[in-house]
Amino acid sequence: MKFWKKRGIETVAFSPGDSTEEVMNEYVTLECHRGRSPLYSIIDLIEDAGVDSCYVGDSPIGEKTIYQVKEYSFNKIIPLYVDVLDEEAFELVCGIHNNCKDEAENVVRFDKKIEGINIVDRYLVSRPKGSLTIDNHRYGRFMGEVQITKKDLALDRRVTVIGRVREEDLELVDKIHGRTGFELIENN
Repeated sequence: MKFWKKRGIETVAFSPGDSTEEVMNEYVTLECHRGRSPLYSIIDLIEDAGVDSCYVGDSPIGEKTIYQVKEYSFNKIIPLYVDVLDEEAFELVCGIHNNCKDEAENVVRFDKKIEGINIVDRYLVSRPKGSLTIDNHRYGRFMGEVQITKKDLALDRRVTVIGRVREEDLELVDKIHGRTGFELIENN
């Protein structure tokens, strides 16, 4: 990309659409992006490869993907759709957040914790990658801290699982770094 940028030429790349059908294998997409989330591919091309813009060209995309691409393009926010386990707790954390600037190895840590309520210890289960968690009353002064797991973690009685990032968005968790903005939306 540097070759073209030095000469003032804008670069555009193709990103796959939502379809995973065999027929789409004929279209112009990087092999490493085939079968991946369109937003993941766009972030990879723009942030990591230095492409100026992307064209979603392999197949049509659905409304959820359109929303994700729009939010990232205009606001640099990564929308994540969540399969909710605990509606009451999810109401406290849905919406837009930022990752802490001091990035953690195992989790995306929200930059603000939930204050002023007692978080009970329900939904105490193992935490596969993409689990949306909140530290409960057993965690003492850390109660109310919210995270998304970056990898599989064991059950911890101090941590309540309130939802899971939907399968299609799991790899987007890997694109949340530093103070990246992200949005939690109930998947329905």
